[in-house]
Amino acid sequence: MLSVSGYPEDRDMHLDGRGITLVPSYFCWHTPITLADPDLPPTLVYPARRQRPDPATGSPQRRLGPLLGHTRVAVLRAAVGGATTGELARRASISPATTSHHTTILREAGLITSQRHGNLVLHRLTAMGEALLGETPGHDR
Repeated sequence: MLSVSGYPEDRDMHLDGRGITLVPSYFCWHTPITLADPDLPPTLVYPARRQRPDPATGSPQRRLGPLLGHTRVAVLRAAVGGATTGELARRASISPATTSHHTTILREAGLITSQRHGNLVLHRLTAMGEALLGETPGHDR
C-alpha cells in the first residue's frame, strides 16, 4: 500500500503486488497525485523539477555568459596562454575594434593584462581571470 497526501484528497493506493508507474509533470505543483480511476494501472504523477540546473556545474561559457556577455567570455577564453588583439579577434570571431573594446573592459576589471610590444598588444589572463574561467597556467583550451 502506498499512502499519498494532498490533492485531491489523502489517498491510499493498494498496489496488490503490482508495479507503479511514476510520471513527472511540469503541471503538477506541490504534491504528487494519483490517477482517479482504480481500473487503470497504479500511477503516481509528481512535480517535475522546476529549478534551473546549478550554474556551477555548467561550462564557463554557459556560467559566465549571462554575467559578462558571451562575446566578452569568448575574448577572455581566447586570452588563455596569451594572444594579440588580432588573434583574440580571430578566435572570438569578432572585429579587432570590438575586441579592443572588450579587452579594455576586461583589463579594467582586472581579468587580463595587456602589454605593448612594438605595434602589437599582447593580452594575458591575470590570476583572477584564470580563477574565473577555472583555468590554470598552461591549461589547454
